Amino acid sequence: MRTAAYQRGGRPLLLAGALIALTALLANCGQTITDSLTPAQMQVSIDVKDYHQGTAPIAIRFADLQDNTIEFVHGETVTCDGTYLKYDSAFIARWIGYGSYVGDVQRHAPGESYGFKYTAAQGASETIAVPVVDAPITITNIASDGTVGIPTAGSSFIITYGVSGLANTILYATATDSRSHTALALAFNDSGSISFKGADFSQFAPGPGLITVSRVTTTSISGTPFSKVTASYENIVTLPVMWQ
Repeated sequence: MRTAAYQRGGRPLLLAGALIALTALLANCGQTITDSLTPAQMQVSIDVKDYHQGTAPIAIRFADLQDNTIEFVHGETVTCDGTYLKYDSAFIARWIGYGSYVGDVQRHAPGESYGFKYTAAQGASETIAVPVVDAPITITNIASDGTVGIPTAGSSFIITYGVSGLANTILYATATDSRSHTALALAFNDSGSISFKGADFSQFAPGPGLITVSRVTTTSISGTPFSKVTASYENIVTLPVMWQ
């Protein structure tokens, strides 16, 4: 029986959060502020994670024009599809001033959109529609519950998958063992393969593990009163494997 760490989205979702926090750090994000700003004074970044089953974890971050994170404390509300979102900032994120409003909502089908709503303390509401990006990932060289040799130093571990043909798309992958050792890989284009360094598997132990690949498509959303809206839509696949 697999442990709770190997349920859908558990470890990979935490890793994705760490990657987002690291990206924010490298981008020199500022502090967290609580000022009341108009939509024109705010920029918005949205992340939707689509596991193609169950619910979809979503996050929306508000920032001022200097990229300082905004935490609403004056009665403002943030919802997605009618679900109220809570402000969340992990320890690392708090340290670099990076937090988001997060929650889980019902998955949408292709052709539909996720509806985000910001309501100011005075009651005025603004909405943002984020369309589903229908680009599921199919890994072609590893089977679910398949046996995978633990890579060694000096070698590479390559995962192949079907390409989407979408612009503005990157991929990241995580591999974990039953003791939470982790290897990460990143591809800056949707080429059909993503490569890990064998040295990153030096502490892996034989036994059950997971391989997760996320295809991230980023788009700019126009037609809103906000200064800028960017949406990242993640199509995610997780395969249980047996390391040997």
